Amino acid sequence: MPLITPEHIANTKIHYGIDQLEHASIRQLVMMISDLEAVTGVDFVRMELGVPGLEPAPQARAAEHRVIDSPLLAQYPALNGNAGLRDALSAFFKSFMNLSVPADNCIPTAGAMQASLAAFWLVANLHPARNKILFLDPGFPTQIQQVQSLGIAYARIDVFAQRPRRVADQIRTFLEGGDIAGIVYSNPSNPVWNCLSPDELKEIAGLCDAYECIALEDLAYFGMDFRVDYSQPNQPPYPPSMGHYTHRCIQMFSGSKLFNYAGQRTGALIVPEALMDLSSEQLQTRFGHATFRNALLFGIIQPTTAGLCQSAQAGFEAALRAMLEGEWNPLIEARAYEQRALKLKSALTEHGFDLLYASDGDTPIADGFYFAFGHPAYPESGLAEALIQFGISATPLTDAGAEHKHGLRACVGLMTDDDLHRIKGRLAKFQEAHA
Repeated sequence: MPLITPEHIANTKIHYGIDQLEHASIRQLVMMISDLEAVTGVDFVRMELGVPGLEPAPQARAAEHRVIDSPLLAQYPALNGNAGLRDALSAFFKSFMNLSVPADNCIPTAGAMQASLAAFWLVANLHPARNKILFLDPGFPTQIQQVQSLGIAYARIDVFAQRPRRVADQIRTFLEGGDIAGIVYSNPSNPVWNCLSPDELKEIAGLCDAYECIALEDLAYFGMDFRVDYSQPNQPPYPPSMGHYTHRCIQMFSGSKLFNYAGQRTGALIVPEALMDLSSEQLQTRFGHATFRNALLFGIIQPTTAGLCQSAQAGFEAALRAMLEGEWNPLIEARAYEQRALKLKSALTEHGFDLLYASDGDTPIADGFYFAFGHPAYPESGLAEALIQFGISATPLTDAGAEHKHGLRACVGLMTDDDLHRIKGRLAKFQEAHA
């Protein structure tokens, strides 16, 4: 027997203006599930929001406390961030990605979300003809919301549309139109955890150079492709990056997942010197500043957040330095997500569910923070709502540009052993109801 009645679900959907769950935003879904828990008393097994489930560095907590207890709390942060944090970001990218970026080009932001918003806004205004953003899907739907809110045109490519995969060929077709300003991708990806290979990134980098396009590399899940150990600084292997092959690449970095610092909204925009020095009349018109650097600082950061708060900057810097100095290694701790994913995938397949996007070309996709799944009883839609009736929540893939639009994204960030035990019983009831 279901735990949640259709009436409860229908009423909550109405409250949040949701017609179909397949088109609800992630945050709408999160608030809806929280309300259902409050109204029904059912403790959901929650897989819908990408929340880290590990502890931040103790050094980060201590650094924040020091700022809170100091006069620095009364001072506005610099628009380009504190010098110590900029230095730590530069050192981190050299040590863990083998990329040399000047400290002054490592700009702290209010999460990777502000970093991506700024990158989209700037890149789409560098050249009057190149004003469209190309997304390599499956991807993060909130980034689509960002370009839509900014009035920026965009196009989408499903990297799984061709087998064998030929992403560069798909991209070239769009670049030949002459209107693509930037290409967005994530390694690993949210929502299905696929990764573009070094060979693919090198080929795409060549296209960026040939067509004067800028790669926008989303590093929200830095180094978390657990098929390879990227946890050791200053030695290969390094996480694959378009930045290894072209200077036309901006990194959008996050403190949320790897550093378990989501609540403090820390991130950074990492910009090569060749791009920071770009100038255009279009930037001058849009932001009142002709250079990329000044348009970023005075045209975007100043009128939005006016900088990242002092305590969060101190905590983020302390976490980076703890990792650089070998005192703390979240890349090793994060392998807990790999084990949770293995167990959750096993529970789902044992109860009649299918795993979607199981391979990355010829290589199995890593077990990690996210994965995608479906059920044969729901070949088009309805799976998210059906699972909610049994106290399980996951995010539809509909707006992720995914081939399998009927599927759901599972996040194992908050999965506990108790959750894994409870979900087996609920999946058994779901299986019985769909026998």
